Amino acid sequence: MVFYEIRFHGLPDVKFACSNNGMYSSANRNIIDHRTNLMELFFNETLGMHVETPLESYDIRENTISLFMPDQRYEITFPNEEKMKHISSSVGVRIQDLFFCRHDLDQDKIMEHLLFSDPHSLFLPQILDLDQDDQMLYQSIFKRMMNHAALIDDCAEQMLAVSAWLELVVSIHSKFKRMIFSDQQNKKVGTYHIIKAKKFIGDHYCEGITSRDIARRLDISTVYLSKMFRKETGITVTDYINRLRMNRVCELLLEKKMSIEMICTSVGFKDCHYVQKLFKNCYGISMRRFQQLGHGLTFHVDNPYFCENLDHDITKETIESDMKQDANKLD
Repeated sequence: MVFYEIRFHGLPDVKFACSNNGMYSSANRNIIDHRTNLMELFFNETLGMHVETPLESYDIRENTISLFMPDQRYEITFPNEEKMKHISSSVGVRIQDLFFCRHDLDQDKIMEHLLFSDPHSLFLPQILDLDQDDQMLYQSIFKRMMNHAALIDDCAEQMLAVSAWLELVVSIHSKFKRMIFSDQQNKKVGTYHIIKAKKFIGDHYCEGITSRDIARRLDISTVYLSKMFRKETGITVTDYINRLRMNRVCELLLEKKMSIEMICTSVGFKDCHYVQKLFKNCYGISMRRFQQLGHGLTFHVDNPYFCENLDHDITKETIESDMKQDANKLD
């Protein structure tokens, strides 16, 4: 498994935060080429992609977060000949004096490395698969970053964008460590009742179900269900249901085929104002702002996937231009 060990001092500088939502095929590509001191985190929500580097080739599956580091040149393509819908979010930060080290270790060696590593290091996998419970969390952080980064002339908003990025990195680091140690120790993922509860919720969350409905279906008490669910998942039954509903709300918002009122009703909510408040609490932005960010609204850089005959890194040019401007200001 490939992962990176990272250490840095000082605050990062958010150089771009963007969202892509369009139809792509094998005719579209992107190039990421040895960006000095720049880290990019890429949240791929739909449609698989293929990556070629001098060291290896691999696929980026849907519902994954990918890490692109300065030591590599990445050529990214779509394997499908026909155009298919692709939704993704991306954020890049420049960190002066960034220290990083690439590791490619077997699973048992990774745990040993983590146990005896520098306590000041963060560990980020090259590819992180997300389960259904994680998708909303990371989608929320990416959207908040984009929302704050859009206001490039506001120092406070830029600080909030940096704060969201730090939250994202720490969350990925923690999830990676939990994944490694739980795999090695062969911990149980969940009890039979919680697995059954999740299945029932997944099938019926748009029907306005409650904890009582789920407990009755499983023939257990509501108190027992709530206690076990919180123990196994770390969240309440209601929060889990709302996460699934919010994920569906996001999908429907991007389709733009229904009004906000119709969307709220279709996922099991009766109070549209409550849904808008819940959405703002989950994602940090309004439902209408989410629609804008999810439909190709891009900050700082052009969308390379739409460029013809692409043979170089567009974002790299932008970053280098910004660095020269910063240097001139210091002079």
